[in-house]
Amino acid sequence: MEFSLSEWIEKHEIGEDVQAALKKEGLLGQKAHKCLCLIENQDLKDLRLCKADFLLLKEAVKEIQEDNGGGPLCGPTIGVPLGAPAQKQKQSQMTLDDLLQPVQGQGKQPRSDRVDLDPSVYLTARRKDSGESALRVVDFISSAARESEEIDLGGGISLKMAGQKQKLERVSPAMWMAANGRIMPELIKNRELDTEESVFDYIAYTVKVSELACRYTWASVLMYDDEYRSLQAATGHRWGADTPHLSVVALREKPIGTGQQRQQPGTNVAAPNKRRTNAKGIPFCLQWNKGNCTYGDRCNFDHSCATCGKADHPSKDHALAGSGKAAAAATTSIA
Repeated sequence: MEFSLSEWIEKHEIGEDVQAALKKEGLLGQKAHKCLCLIENQDLKDLRLCKADFLLLKEAVKEIQEDNGGGPLCGPTIGVPLGAPAQKQKQSQMTLDDLLQPVQGQGKQPRSDRVDLDPSVYLTARRKDSGESALRVVDFISSAARESEEIDLGGGISLKMAGQKQKLERVSPAMWMAANGRIMPELIKNRELDTEESVFDYIAYTVKVSELACRYTWASVLMYDDEYRSLQAATGHRWGADTPHLSVVALREKPIGTGQQRQQPGTNVAAPNKRRTNAKGIPFCLQWNKGNCTYGDRCNFDHSCATCGKADHPSKDHALAGSGKAAAAATTSIA
């Protein structure tokens, strides 16, 4: 059946605003049918239509592609050349999703979503044809949450300068969550999240990043997230889709011992920081505690044990002082 552009416009009630947008892009010319068969979801987004017009036009174009044997809006097809008559391809109009459908009664199998199955993703930094760029977390951190940079001028004088833009490596988990939440409505406004499924995908990606932070260092998770957003803007893949190559390149596991320290059998848990000042805030003399202070009474530091704070012995003799008292106590009890 020959395609009639006027009948298609009338059938789907394509409004004048939508027709004008299509004409501006040259999609309603003599090769309208072929163009509509090749049009992709991003091409429709670039028309900047309102939500209702966008959805109606997408459904109308999808119908043309289905009648033509498949197209970008219908998903990839097996053995169906673009432009082949639909009535001659009834046996071949099977999409990849159809082939992956499970046998009746076995339950639905999850879709395989691997971003890096196509090697071309390694060659694309941005989607140049649409001019889109990634919405980065560092661009959505409020000025109130940004850390100020402190510069030491010497002599106990420092200067705090508010940063113009938060550095990626200094983004905290709380900053990331706030920025991630601000990015979501922007994606919806730009029609990057234009379906309920895509919104759930972005929420799933948020959960994914949070779980990655449980195992990997936060700095590497930030790098993964930043690269992931650039890749998503370049390819338009589903949020949360697996990227094994990026995971290997960016993510770094937390070193052993991070968090709760393991205590060796038969040892006491040492304090995280040694005592450096006495009760009055005067630093202990490190040289005296080693037994070699030459200043004597002229020393400005406290000549007391840096371990227990007592003045009758230096820290180098702390263990001996304790054992001596224990021996004395034992001798007294025997007597």
